[in-house]
Amino acid sequence: MGQNYGLELTFEQYLHNDLYFLLSSSVYNSTYKALDDKWRNTLFNSNYAFTFTAGKEFKTGAKFRNRIIGANIKVVYAGGLRKTPIDIEKSIAEGTTYYFEDRAFSEQYPAYFRTDIRVSMKRNRPNATHILSLDIQNVTNNKNIFGDYFNPISGKVKTYYQTPLIPVLAYRVEF
Repeated sequence: MGQNYGLELTFEQYLHNDLYFLLSSSVYNSTYKALDDKWRNTLFNSNYAFTFTAGKEFKTGAKFRNRIIGANIKVVYAGGLRKTPIDIEKSIAEGTTYYFEDRAFSEQYPAYFRTDIRVSMKRNRPNATHILSLDIQNVTNNKNIFGDYFNPISGKVKTYYQTPLIPVLAYRVEF
């Protein structure tokens, strides 16, 4: 049996004067009742999430063939995922990762933070729209934790991270 409750607020400005933005916030709790009849956090019970997305378009005019330059940003700040502690002694003895299952999702990773930016150039033509864009995901190169595991070679718990800074250059044609 699971239980989820919370509050979400969103403030949005649709494209107006070539500007848009969206501010969204959530505060919540997500738990489940385990077979041992105890209520525990779910993996995704980060308790809060805040997202800000905004963008601006700049029209170049006839001198630059009526292209549209776009600048966009997305910022996410959320509580970290939940984790189950690793049983170090048993992991060392068995040579693989073992968890304290009776303490499932009792700990929490640090908060998640990520900023993505995008610049684009759009040209509307009679039969198609051409878009050249550069997205830089995780522009701050923040090291967000994805998980932990026991490394039997070193005998230590190692942390692995989510994606680092990733540039994505794209050219798209829309008919």
